Amino acid sequence: MKEDFLFCFCRLGMLSDDMVPHADTILAALAKHLETKLSFAQGERDMIIMRNDVGIRHPTGELETREISLVVYGEPTGFSAMAKTVGYPAAIAARMVLDGKQCLSVSTKHIISTDATDRDFLAVGNDDTSETMHQL
Repeated sequence: MKEDFLFCFCRLGMLSDDMVPHADTILAALAKHLETKLSFAQGERDMIIMRNDVGIRHPTGELETREISLVVYGEPTGFSAMAKTVGYPAAIAARMVLDGKQCLSVSTKHIISTDATDRDFLAVGNDDTSETMHQL
């Protein structure tokens, strides 16, 4: 374990004698350094794999588990998988807020989804917090 950590540290150039990139903060300097070490090479792309097991309790009391899987590939000359799955949805939500779109306030423990006649949205909340979710 300790050897793996040291190997990764060395591979990322953290123990080298190279000059530290100039930046306003230590964190910014680290980000600049890692950007040179971790950038995609020509033709490389990222990939996101996510799997969620969701427990469902039916009105009859029956318990069921469903698997939800997501695999997203970045485009070598376009958006990365991270941009598609995080950045793009965040930009949509920001645009909706700026455009004054209708919001839904959620304060429940359950997953809420609309029926097919509404625009689709999913929201998760709990009794202790109230999250604001936007109708898409």
